[in-house]
Amino acid sequence: VECLVVGNPVPLPLRDPYRLGELPGAEEEASRVSLLLQSSPGMAAAVNVTVLLNEAAVKSKVMEQMEKSSWIHLACHAHPNVRTNLYLAPHLRPIDESSTRQALFLSTSGFNHPSTGEGVDQDKEMAKARGALLTVDDILEMKLKPGCVVVLSACSTALGEVKGEGVIGLGRAFLLAGASSVVCTLWEVKDSSQLLLMQRFYALVRKGLDLCSALHHAQLSLRLLTESQLAKLEEDEQELHKWRHSDVTR
Repeated sequence: VECLVVGNPVPLPLRDPYRLGELPGAEEEASRVSLLLQSSPGMAAAVNVTVLLNEAAVKSKVMEQMEKSSWIHLACHAHPNVRTNLYLAPHLRPIDESSTRQALFLSTSGFNHPSTGEGVDQDKEMAKARGALLTVDDILEMKLKPGCVVVLSACSTALGEVKGEGVIGLGRAFLLAGASSVVCTLWEVKDSSQLLLMQRFYALVRKGLDLCSALHHAQLSLRLLTESQLAKLEEDEQELHKWRHSDVTR
């Protein structure tokens, strides 16, 4: 079984205009999810997990691996305008401006930051950086493996444009591309709390719960925590403790 886990891509040229920040929780989340997938009794005996973090999450590599994978987990920024874009690393060709309304941010490794350096063509660099967007059009061009599960761990990934045929966005695009199930969000999520939610969600999936039940119980378990219990949990989470006061969202 092939699995793909993406965490904290680095879209540097896009960070200034969109005020994007680093996602240390997403990076830690990706590492933990990969371990849970490898040790999941519900998966086949041979599980191969490809983990792409930071600059390694290049769009071309992510898209190539997606079509090979039966489980896809993307922990990254979503486009702040219509939250139906995922940000990854840059594709080498600029994409049509009109299609950037629906995408995820990947990494922009290998490009100059447009706000620094003399002689840098900012318009050209930004055009290249927009190639880091994984758009709805990109997803619809893919052919995912039958039964593929997709987890979109970013802000408001269940939203989209409302048309006659319903909501057109990331979630529906993955279903049309062949996914059997898509886990997505209806609102903004904090980087730190999303890490805790996803860890509990995957732990419950490992125990044999279906996706809907696992997500419900993971959400409920966090909502039932008192402030003191949550503080203790964050204190015990050494990695999370470093950034738990951060308000950065995905």
